[in-house]
Amino acid sequence: MLAFDALSAHATAGERGLILRAQRWPLLGMGVVCGLLGAVPSLVWALGAVALVLAPVVIVLSVWLYTLVFAFASLWFAHYTLLRLDRLRRLPVGEASASVPSPLTLEAPRA
Repeated sequence: MLAFDALSAHATAGERGLILRAQRWPLLGMGVVCGLLGAVPSLVWALGAVALVLAPVVIVLSVWLYTLVFAFASLWFAHYTLLRLDRLRRLPVGEASASVPSPLTLEAPRA
C-alpha cells in the first residue's frame, strides 16, 4: 500500500502498473522487513513483570518505536518507488513501452 501511495501523486496509471509489476518481489521483501520491524515494540512488553513496573516508560517507548518504524517504512517505500519512476522515465520511449521491464532494466541509464 505504501508503494502505491508514493506513486499515486506522481505517476500515471500505466507507469504505476509497470513499476509495481516489475518491482513486485523487492517491494514484497521491503514489506516483510517493515512488518518484522513493526513487531519490535511488542518485544518490549515481553520483559514480563518488569514491563508492568515500568509501564509508563514502556508505553512511551513503544509509541516512539511504532512511530519510528512507520516513518522509516514510509520513507523507504517512497524513495524506492520514486527512484524507479525516475529511472523508468529516463528510458527511451520504445524501450519503456516494449514490454514490462525487469528490475534490471529499471537501473540507471549508462552515460
